[in-house]
Amino acid sequence: METSASPSRRYTLEEYASLQEPDGVVSDLVRGLLVREPRPGSLHGLVQVEVASRLHQWARGHGGGWVFAESGVILQRRSE
Repeated sequence: METSASPSRRYTLEEYASLQEPDGVVSDLVRGLLVREPRPGSLHGLVQVEVASRLHQWARGHGGGWVFAESGVILQRRSE
């Protein structure tokens, strides 16, 4: 497992998956570039649960939709 990463190089999804996160940091892969941010704290989690709960209740009462939190999602793949 790779332990360091360069923010200026482009990564494949497989390379990104093999990176190890430094303590206190989360990262995303955006168009091949590594984007790192501080790990969210407890207030973020509290707000996230409150918003997701209200959205879920609204969606169920109006016939549709799913509400997700902290899900790994691939929005787009590009051919190499």
